[in-house]
Amino acid sequence: MSSEPSIVTAEAYCLTVAATATLDHAVHHLHAAPAESLAEAWQHPACLFATPPGQALTENDLDTGGGRQPPSRHVLDRTGLHAFARELTALGFHAGAETVWDDTTGLSFLDDSRRLSLLTLSVPCTLTAATVIDEDDGASRAVILDRYPIPAGRYLFCEIITAAGTRAHLHGIWACPGEITVEALADIEGFDAWQISADCSSCNRSWIACAGSWWFNPDPDDVGNDLEWHYEDATGHRDNTIDCPIGWCPGRVVFTV
Repeated sequence: MSSEPSIVTAEAYCLTVAATATLDHAVHHLHAAPAESLAEAWQHPACLFATPPGQALTENDLDTGGGRQPPSRHVLDRTGLHAFARELTALGFHAGAETVWDDTTGLSFLDDSRRLSLLTLSVPCTLTAATVIDEDDGASRAVILDRYPIPAGRYLFCEIITAAGTRAHLHGIWACPGEITVEALADIEGFDAWQISADCSSCNRSWIACAGSWWFNPDPDDVGNDLEWHYEDATGHRDNTIDCPIGWCPGRVVFTV
């Protein structure tokens, strides 16, 4: 993965890999493009409706005179991607959803857990955001706020799971050119954030820590290096680097995944 300092945070009593950076790296590797219309629709605070392309939903379609949507106009469920796909399918849009990657263990250096889900839309649709407003005379009426044309395709939903797994924050939605599998994600270097490398360019020594452990062992390729050290003993934290643990070396250690 890229060696940008922002990917690994190395501060006193903190050694983590930015989950958001691993997601950005993955979608770049997969040649995925931002699905801005779907992302805006998904996060819109108003009610969301689906219609076929060319069949524009109007305020008259939604308003029954009391500001309530008719039963034939179903508000899409966005409490979860699987529920959203089921409702699109029930409306004739042949959608499917699957969870492709879900961080379930702590054996990594990630600062937060991630969940990647795939929405497959077999036919295009238009998502319409609408709400109800109150008029000065006390009456209510429906108002169309936005329309989002969504092409058929595969859409990767990337979420950050925070607060001990109780909250999901959408990091982004991307249109994918092909299938997305666990194997494809696992093959992306550094995506699992299972290993951190520590390298000093002054003495050319290298170490590796694995599975979230702060114990750094000599890189097997670093012949002659027999020093093991623990990150809690590190000194000189500055700009996500530390003093080289080899006492006589004045260099700085850089962390990468």
